[in-house]
Amino acid sequence: MTNDTTGPEPNEWRNLIDFEIPGPTQNRISDVFQIQALYTAYVKTFEDVHELNATRMHYAKALAFAILTHYYPKSQGFTVAPTSPGPIAKHGMNFILAADDGSDIWTDMPTKKPNTKNKSKKRRRAPTQKELEQANKVAKAAEWNHGVLGYAVKLRWDQVQPEDIAAFAVVRRSEMVDQYTGEVTYKWRPHTYLAIMIDNFDSLPRFSAANVTHRSDILSEALCRQGSIQEGYGMLLYGPRLEFYGFEAGERWVYPEGEVGDVEEEETRDIEPRIQVLKMGAQEMEMDLRARGLQAVDGAFRYVASRKVVYRAEEKGEEKEGEEASDIDAEGEDDDML
Repeated sequence: MTNDTTGPEPNEWRNLIDFEIPGPTQNRISDVFQIQALYTAYVKTFEDVHELNATRMHYAKALAFAILTHYYPKSQGFTVAPTSPGPIAKHGMNFILAADDGSDIWTDMPTKKPNTKNKSKKRRRAPTQKELEQANKVAKAAEWNHGVLGYAVKLRWDQVQPEDIAAFAVVRRSEMVDQYTGEVTYKWRPHTYLAIMIDNFDSLPRFSAANVTHRSDILSEALCRQGSIQEGYGMLLYGPRLEFYGFEAGERWVYPEGEVGDVEEEETRDIEPRIQVLKMGAQEMEMDLRARGLQAVDGAFRYVASRKVVYRAEEKGEEKEGEEASDIDAEGEDDDML
């Protein structure tokens, strides 16, 4: 039930999906007037700065579900369902904003502790261990209060609350053939994810270079940890923006021959997952839904849905498995589509 002060209930968005969603080979998404209505309603929520984020999320979930179901239909073995955004979003996500003057923020954190040695020539005895520990505590407190804390309180943050974050998973029923026995089994596996982060802005905020977390990390978490995907992609509905990201998990760590302790530092490899905005031709795949329309969304989704997903090997000796893309004609790498 809708409350005028709290907005729609979290699952009330399902009431907006009161129509059959056609697949991509049946209709163009821009020709499905119910999806067009959801698109218009969602974009309109950003016209009023006083609109509740719960209302924005209400339409965001319905729109995301409708779009995903259109491009990943049940007839091709797909299922679209809400999923947890993961532990990274448990307490919300916060991003440091850049300074107003464009100089970014001060990043030279204090690294030296105050000198706690007693410089008096009249020192009668060496300090005890307890006194040293106490002095160290005082020094750390001073460093925190006048250094780290002073640095932190001056920061400006873009804060996204936990209730303003949601996600959908697209899973697919896949045929698995044991490479040794030939036995055929079926398994539901994550294919891609779409995350939602409700934020209201006229233009994309400028974030500080000091951030260690990027908004796309919510997709990296889902694709890597939850989805066991080696190479894939994900989508982020960030306020009125829609962004498409490519993902590479990196190779698993394999110790060189010899004992673990014998591994030299120069033998280590960077296996950090990589996620970055996809490109269609020379143009990055990100758009402001207020300035574009469903035709642009259609072009972008047809392009990414044609991409193949590669999964990490699950057992020793098992090769990476690829999964066919959605059965959609990828129309063009046309820059005008975005």
